[in-house]
Amino acid sequence: SAPPLPSSSSSLATPSLLPGSDATCHNPNDDGDARRHPSCLGPAKTSASCPQVGNDRDCHDDDDDNDQQQQQQERRLQQRQALQRRKRQQQIDRRERRNKLTIVQRSLTLAQGWNNKGLAMAGRATLAEQARYDEGADANANADARGGEHGNSSSNSGSSGASGGAMDGTNHISNNDNNDTTTSDDDTNETDHLWGFALECWNNALEIYRSLLGESHERVADVQNNRGIALGKLRLYGEALGALGTALEARKRRRRRHVAESENGAASDAAASATDAIVSTLHNIANVHRDAGEPHRALEALVEARGLLLRVPSTGRDTDACGCGSFRLRFHRHHGWHQSARLLTAIGHVHCELRSWRDARNAYVEALQVYEKLSRALSSEISQKQPPPGSTNGNGDGCRCHGNEHGVRGRIDDHETRQQQHRDERNLLRHQHESIRREVFVLEDDLGELDRHRRQRAAGETRTGLQRQRRSNAYTGESDRAPSQQQQHQHQQHHQAMLLSFVQHLRA
Repeated sequence: SAPPLPSSSSSLATPSLLPGSDATCHNPNDDGDARRHPSCLGPAKTSASCPQVGNDRDCHDDDDDNDQQQQQQERRLQQRQALQRRKRQQQIDRRERRNKLTIVQRSLTLAQGWNNKGLAMAGRATLAEQARYDEGADANANADARGGEHGNSSSNSGSSGASGGAMDGTNHISNNDNNDTTTSDDDTNETDHLWGFALECWNNALEIYRSLLGESHERVADVQNNRGIALGKLRLYGEALGALGTALEARKRRRRRHVAESENGAASDAAASATDAIVSTLHNIANVHRDAGEPHRALEALVEARGLLLRVPSTGRDTDACGCGSFRLRFHRHHGWHQSARLLTAIGHVHCELRSWRDARNAYVEALQVYEKLSRALSSEISQKQPPPGSTNGNGDGCRCHGNEHGVRGRIDDHETRQQQHRDERNLLRHQHESIRREVFVLEDDLGELDRHRRQRAAGETRTGLQRQRRSNAYTGESDRAPSQQQQHQHQQHHQAMLLSFVQHLRA
């Protein structure tokens, strides 16, 4: 029997089995297919079938995903930054627009203030001219009562011309050359000062309106129209015609635009307003020509305005004869009649200046007919605007209110609003009716004076014809005796010359 081996050698020969260890560990020189212990294995093999084992391709994919996520984050950050910049720029633009709008609104308010101040000065000047004319008319009436000679009808042309060209906020009163002798220089200087101040105000308003709104805007045309009136009052006729011509062209463009925009070629409310403005400007141009001593050109402008009114398409002026329709359309219809009557009155004044007495009387008579038609229409509409008796609230049952309280209150408020609107319209109609009555009164005086002048002129022509015949007969007799008297005078001169030469000869 062999002796037992040492413990150390036995431990080398038979390895102890430890928990978790592999008992099938083989010799490193063994190439068998037995299982190997992980501690004995070398570097792990890369295998696509083993997901828990990493490889280079997965690492590259992770890097690509990280790069894409980073790029997306950068793009989102850039988009957020661009959006923030856009919002900040929009906020700055809105702030600038608000600032510009505030400046524009303040400028327009300033221009409107200058325009209103000019209108106030023009109103004062117009009242001064009217008072001056009334004094002249009283003086002429006193002279007629004392047996003075009647002047021609053109002396009153300026007063009735007050019903002529319209100015925004005031009426245009033409100058009366024949009344200048009855006015003082102080009154003339006062009115010139007022018109000059009004012109300065309108120049300031024009500068602002023109820079903000353009040359063809409605407000610019209105200011140019007012400037033309003031320049005409200051006897700057060339500049006045230039300003009025600019206003006329702008208003004609506006009317063409509104007519083109209206439906089926029928004139709209805006086109009717533009037509009224054109007629007013033409009337102002005629007044300037009259003051400048150009009655023929004044007559041309008045005839053009009259033809424009007659060529106006069918609107509320001609329709709505039964009183139906909007108040605005009826207002344009009445205003068109009023303008027509004023134009006919001015045409009669120009014919008086041209001594066309028959044409003047025909124009006056036609103007009175238009005034009468307008007065009847206004009286009828004023009577229709009267509130019905006993209607105190919106439900039409006196003070009885049933049902929903809020609904009844709303109906009452609507009824009060309509009543207030009717009162305003009624007051406007009454004011217009009173103005027409005054114009008719002045026109009747002009027509009566024209008839008296025609009768006196006819009687004067008879007396003048007799006097001319007598003077012509006397002149014929004197012409027969003239040769003998001339011969006697020549004989006396010859005799005196002979005596003078004889005396000089004696002295020598």
